Amino acid sequence: DRARALPKFELAERQAIVDGAVSADETYAYLVVADRAQARNAQVPRFISESAYTEEIPTRNKVGDAQDRPRLAILNLKTGEGVWAGLEVRSDPVAIPKPVPDDERPTPAPTPPATPSPKRDVRWNSLLLSPDGRLAVATVRAADNADRWLVAVDPATGRTRVLDHAHDEAWVRDIGASNSGSGGLGWLSDNRRLWFLAEHDGWMQLYTVDVAADRAERRQVTSGKFEIDSVQLSPDGTTFYLQSTEQHPG
Repeated sequence: DRARALPKFELAERQAIVDGAVSADETYAYLVVADRAQARNAQVPRFISESAYTEEIPTRNKVGDAQDRPRLAILNLKTGEGVWAGLEVRSDPVAIPKPVPDDERPTPAPTPPATPSPKRDVRWNSLLLSPDGRLAVATVRAADNADRWLVAVDPATGRTRVLDHAHDEAWVRDIGASNSGSGGLGWLSDNRRLWFLAEHDGWMQLYTVDVAADRAERRQVTSGKFEIDSVQLSPDGTTFYLQSTEQHPG
């Protein structure tokens, strides 16, 4: 039974898997694991209600409060070995111990190891595999929202290679990811180039980068004093459809 058992990934208290993907050869599982913050949600009063009494509308927690902290775990489905991905020198990869079989656990069972603390507080999200499932890319944001990295992930070691770095002392705009080819980040049809939005010249413009190249160099596709809000790639991968403010802010 133990030989046939599925590989396990144990969650610590207040952890949840919020995103995941499996490599094309079914060797690796990529798991975005969030450490849930203990924060209060704000309450907004609704003065006009059917009951005629003031009711409270629960909303999200406040920006300055503790936030969830997503990290990227990679599980080898053949060996059961796992590793937390690292962001270059900012946080080194850390091995995840294998879960102990139930019949070998001491009493009481030990608490699964928590996510390691990085050298800089960052948030992992927008996990995106290439259409053929060979390459994995993630976006990483600093907790203070001043930096954003696009990184290629090595599943065997958990090490990452920075494809693009954006910095803004005020706030780096978020870019969403979608496997359907819309939003602010996605793959081109060659299974190796990534397109994304960034404000490197002061305006949100469209860029591409070759993820499979030994040295990643971004290529600017659009330029001008206007903002690109959304990108849609055609199903055949030959045409970009852009929503922008080039003609008018509206």
